[in-house]
Amino acid sequence: MAIKEEDLVQDNYYVHSNHGVCLYKGIKYLTVRNIENIKCYCLIFLDGESLYVPNDQLDLITECDKQYGQNIGLTKLGNIRWKNKYNKILLDNEILTKTKKSLLQIKAYENILMNGVKNNKIVLEQYYKKYIGDDKAMNNFIESVLQKSTYPEGYNKDIEVEYEASSKTAIINYRIPNTVEVPNTIKYKYDSLIEGLIEIKMKDKEFNKYYESVVFQSTLRSIKEVFDAIGNDILDTIVFNGLAEDIDKKTGNNFTSCIISLMVPRSQFEKINLTQISYKDCILYLKGIFVGQLQQLSPVKPILDINRNDRRFISNKGILSELDEGVNLAEMDWEDFEYLVRELFEKIFSDDGSEVRVTQASRDGGVDAVAFDNDPIKGGKFIIQAKRYNNVVSVSASRDLYGTVINEGAVKGILVTTSYFGNDSREFAKDKPITLIDGSNLVYLLNKYGYKAHIKLKKK
Repeated sequence: MAIKEEDLVQDNYYVHSNHGVCLYKGIKYLTVRNIENIKCYCLIFLDGESLYVPNDQLDLITECDKQYGQNIGLTKLGNIRWKNKYNKILLDNEILTKTKKSLLQIKAYENILMNGVKNNKIVLEQYYKKYIGDDKAMNNFIESVLQKSTYPEGYNKDIEVEYEASSKTAIINYRIPNTVEVPNTIKYKYDSLIEGLIEIKMKDKEFNKYYESVVFQSTLRSIKEVFDAIGNDILDTIVFNGLAEDIDKKTGNNFTSCIISLMVPRSQFEKINLTQISYKDCILYLKGIFVGQLQQLSPVKPILDINRNDRRFISNKGILSELDEGVNLAEMDWEDFEYLVRELFEKIFSDDGSEVRVTQASRDGGVDAVAFDNDPIKGGKFIIQAKRYNNVVSVSASRDLYGTVINEGAVKGILVTTSYFGNDSREFAKDKPITLIDGSNLVYLLNKYGYKAHIKLKKK
């Protein structure tokens, strides 16, 4: 490929189409045919012979790979046999140059995490503080942190963020390059049938490991950059959903898959030394969810997804800490009882490093609390409902919960009451993903976690 003046680098190897391999030595201004100050490019050939190329002949010069130039050596100026070698030398040089460029691209993708850690200069904590109290502005700030982060050539990002001040949580939907967009050409080869170069790709097993590494590194790097950018007084947890776009070869339709999802508390992430980890082991330690080989883009359900029309989640009220044996749960304010159940299950699920969040009672959509267990095998989303009743809980409550479980895409529903369930409720729940916790079992759970209270139902 012909080059421009700004591409020329002194002492680099180049190929002159009429004379062969040479070194570029800079610009000279010469007098030619009584015309002064003609700009020429000085090329040095074998035995130090010089050739001065005027600007209008610059298209005769092409770049030559340094290693290839050293191996083949400088050409003797005026060698009539040069033209016989010209096409082969150009072809060999093109193959070597393209192969080197491809391998450098692959290396850049293989080191996405460490290069990001090393070059992260965009994060200054004082910037985020002016956005405190404005969730929308915080969304934009987090997105800008990730967008400004420099990745290798061809790495295209599309990012959506939802920050919730009440829970100090940021949900990040992050578009990760698919398998076609990640460079994986390891060499080039001339094919005489098509009279051109063909790309030699990585073998499947090698590419699978490489693509997995790119996904895991992008995930960890993004989480680190956001935690680094925002203080722990504002951000405590990040939910990261890695999305990949592709075309369904069966239907020809575009699709988007969430191929990795994880919920990471800051306290857990800050204990990790990213310079010494196995990327996959680290993702598993953080209870990240993904299915099989990532290059297949198999979808997983996000632990928590962005839903701008669903602002259900709010912070707790510390009801558990005020509990004592004199409190009759059956007479507790119904809203406080819902908070109590949420806080209790927060304790239960946190034993496994999971999270529970409470929903607003005014428009909870049949949900009083949502628990997220990040374990890739037994985990998932749990719907918890609380019923502060003094009478038997009707079977309709179990039916409603089951419908909510299906609608929310949850793995299980838990119905908690201060009273008791009839046989019809237990019969309905026995072959469904529903757990019924009556008053006596609720008191047992409270005692187990060190809280005292009692239940005395009101008589009709």
